[in-house]
Amino acid sequence: SSSSSLPSLSSSSAAITTTVTTTTVMPMAMPSASDVLDAGVAAEVDAVLSNYKPLDSEVSSRLQALPVQLQRQVLDRGDLSHARSPAAVLITRIRAFETGAGGGDGAVAAVFQ
Repeated sequence: SSSSSLPSLSSSSAAITTTVTTTTVMPMAMPSASDVLDAGVAAEVDAVLSNYKPLDSEVSSRLQALPVQLQRQVLDRGDLSHARSPAAVLITRIRAFETGAGGGDGAVAAVFQ
């Protein structure tokens, strides 16, 4: 008779341990269009103020104090490189928006009262 040699199975079984690690990744919030506009206008205002030095601090402060949308409109009125007095041109534009004569709907003047 032939005998075969098979590995013997024991009655005890080996335990297998598995460790699962999870990591939660929070998505980064995308900047809103308003945030992008604000940052772009702020950078442009800073560039204008540094390019046309010496602008007096009143002009700088008043331009920076305007709401972003009005800063954009003041800057969109045109380049200051050919102005004899960039400060005078800027203050005239700013005053027009402060008084509601800047082409807006007149509600802007209420912000400054």
